[in-house]
Amino acid sequence: MKDAYDAIVIGAGPAGLTVAKVLTARGLECLVIEQNNEIGQPVSTSGASWFSDMIKLGIPEAYLNPIFRVTIVAPNEEVTTSFEEPSACILDVSAVYKFLASQAQQNGAELVLGAKAKDVFLEDGYVKGVRTEIDSRLRIVKSKVVVDASGMAAVFVRKLGFLRNWTRRGVGVQYNVECSGIDSHRAVLFLGRKVAPSGYGWFFPWKSDLARVGVGMIRPDTNANPDSFAKDLLANVSALYGQRFKVLGKETGVFPCSGALDAMVTNGFLAVGDAAGQGSPLHGEGIRYAIRFGMIAGLTIGDAILAKDVSKRRLVKYENEWRKLEGRNARVGLAIQKRISKHTDSQWDRNVKYLKELEAKNKEMLVQLFKSDFSYKNMWRVFKHSPSKALKMLLRSG
Repeated sequence: MKDAYDAIVIGAGPAGLTVAKVLTARGLECLVIEQNNEIGQPVSTSGASWFSDMIKLGIPEAYLNPIFRVTIVAPNEEVTTSFEEPSACILDVSAVYKFLASQAQQNGAELVLGAKAKDVFLEDGYVKGVRTEIDSRLRIVKSKVVVDASGMAAVFVRKLGFLRNWTRRGVGVQYNVECSGIDSHRAVLFLGRKVAPSGYGWFFPWKSDLARVGVGMIRPDTNANPDSFAKDLLANVSALYGQRFKVLGKETGVFPCSGALDAMVTNGFLAVGDAAGQGSPLHGEGIRYAIRFGMIAGLTIGDAILAKDVSKRRLVKYENEWRKLEGRNARVGLAIQKRISKHTDSQWDRNVKYLKELEAKNKEMLVQLFKSDFSYKNMWRVFKHSPSKALKMLLRSG
């Protein structure tokens, strides 16, 4: 490891690795600092995303389990949507992270594992490097730009005063299970208070004989223990498939779902991915956003470094681009999340019954809503179909 780089990235997740890949592709020197000892471990996400989006973002099909059927189960209602072409997908999460890491390294990025980012190095009102601990030794490494891609921890975002605490957090527990003879191209979502108060449960096959079964809940809307609910769901799903699943391991995760940061950049500094609160506050999807905005962040930083201007005024172009592309979706998604997190079982039944009607009318519109595309066009199509029911589904909480 050298004493100085063009850019230093904190966190070797999809956001940070994508930034590193883009920067090094332009001939810039980039250091990635990761606290874990292995890329892609531990897994802390369900890995659900969207097939065509992942392909467009350059993820190989070999790491995507295509989903042709999605079933949503409420206490007394159920809807299944089928597709001729894969719509959603479940990622081999570790393989995707390792793939992104290999791309960055092939371009010349340097990855240091098992290192802790302790603090930013400030000089003349600019972030000009980091204080890091490697092999129990503290050292300063300088750079033109520092990128916080440290996920929920948001290490330097907090240090710089952009964030005190995430006011709303998704907490999840899932079991990675071996299960033969399943429909490996069908994902199932489970709703209702008995499944996951202020959240939902899932059965997501990510290979022909491997699946993730888990639940996620919103803090502070519930203090329920997600582990006990995940165990109950595992038992129920196992009984549903008529077999005893072999548990390979338990995985946990915490996701910021209180919306994006008010500010994501300052002089010589930029936050991306979960560290910036860029994931969907509605259903907790983060990888797709991390890669997409990691690309935009990398391009913005590269232009700034090559122009020898890494001021906030220059880097804010990235922040403005995020708000233009996803600001509205994030605001609407958060508003809906706050309401449906309080739903009763009867409200979930009504919602799923309404989704049946939408599915019969316009399947593609339903997919766009699941993808948190709350454009004016899509929202108009929903309300045009049935204004009173749409209002009840989106706005009622009692």
